[in-house]
This record gives sequence, C-alpha cells and structure tokens, in this order.
Amino acid sequence: VGIVMAASRCLHTVKVRVSTQKWNSHIRKDYTLHKTLLCDDYLHACVPGDVVRIEPGHRTSRTKRHIVEEVVSPMRTGFERIQPEGVAGWLKRREEKRAAKLLR
Repeated sequence: VGIVMAASRCLHTVKVRVSTQKWNSHIRKDYTLHKTLLCDDYLHACVPGDVVRIEPGHRTSRTKRHIVEEVVSPMRTGFERIQPEGVAGWLKRREEKRAAKLLR
C-alpha cells in the first residue's frame, strides 16, 4: 500500500511512495523509511494523493516492476473515478498484443 506522489507526467505511469518501519537497535526506536516506485497505470485511474495497492513482480517496462491493483482511498476530485485494470487486465492486454504480433 502506498501513496501516489505523481501522475500524468509519464505515459501510463504513476510514482508511488511506500513507507516501511525499520528498527534501530542502538537507539531502540523505529524509523520510517520511504521507497519510491514507478507503477503501471494504463487507464490513468490515479491522481496524486490516492492511496493505492500495488502488485509487484511484473516487469512492464525498463523501470516499472509494479502494477496498480486498486485504489484503496481515492483523493476527492469532484468527478467520477474509474478503477485501475490490475494484473489480470495487464496480462490480457499483453496476450492480445503478442497474438496480434504473431499474425503479422
């Protein structure tokens, strides 16, 4: 689960900030570590401020290795929002693209 930091800068890509806790044994305190990931959002369903769930393990481009699975908490924008396609939609789109390539 992460927060969308940037959207609509790159085509079909959002930048998501994921926070984790790390224990420092010397100070005996948890610290928050942030990791910024590029995620695939083909339908442009995310806006900055959305809390999203991402699915790792699918390399969609050279730098993107995650896919936006769902919007957990949408940012209030005042217009109707669509849901992201998720891993199933991405796999379906990839298979259609490969089948069309084989027919050429």
